Amino acid sequence: MMTDPIKPLGLSFFLLTTPAPMRKAGGRLFVDVTQMLATPVSRETLLNTMGQHDPLMKDALMTIIDRGDFIKSSPDGDKVPSPIKSNKDISSTDFQAQIENDPTIVSDLIKNSQTSMEVLKQNIQTKSGSDLFDFILEDIQQLKKILFDPQSSRVFMTAMDASSWINEYMNKWFGEKNVADTLSQSVPNNNTSEMGLELLDVVDVIRPYPEVIDYLQHVKEDNFLAKLIKDGQRIRVHGTEGYIEIL
Repeated sequence: MMTDPIKPLGLSFFLLTTPAPMRKAGGRLFVDVTQMLATPVSRETLLNTMGQHDPLMKDALMTIIDRGDFIKSSPDGDKVPSPIKSNKDISSTDFQAQIENDPTIVSDLIKNSQTSMEVLKQNIQTKSGSDLFDFILEDIQQLKKILFDPQSSRVFMTAMDASSWINEYMNKWFGEKNVADTLSQSVPNNNTSEMGLELLDVVDVIRPYPEVIDYLQHVKEDNFLAKLIKDGQRIRVHGTEGYIEIL
């Protein structure tokens, strides 16, 4: 959904946080999965994963594989490094038990993340100049611990498995496709879906004003909201409730 190139600062910051080997091209970051596609076992794993969360990407990879002469195949026994770090310290049974027996895991993870951000906001205010950049680089190490917390990884992997299970069996039992996608639109604490729902509320407020709709459809300036106020229409955004008033 990002139609503009990522700026150099964004690229460099992302590269400091990800464990995956990436390459920059055209304002985008790419993971080289050639080796993973070269062996049947790793290829199946990658394609199954892509099929769950990015079907279009899976289709693109299948197109490349079907060419036949694009990727040199390797023996099944060759060890292929994965760009995703796996957690080998926990068995499948322990993995499921921890999620099932502790429903507070998600809320605790959110709380810990919010606490960390509040501490960061306070500490970063005291930094400036080159000290600020040094502080950011040091804090990134703490950020990586949060991003790749094994407990957090278990949560989202469980959610992905549940989503896949729901889609598979709802399609099998009732012929309904991608049901989990619909359900995920109203899952609490899903920032992406919450922003989408808030935008729908904004649309409901704007709909009775055709002149505002026409303006937003054709405006090209970056400061379009300021110009809208200047032209006599005032928009007020109400925090996180996701609606506006046009006065």
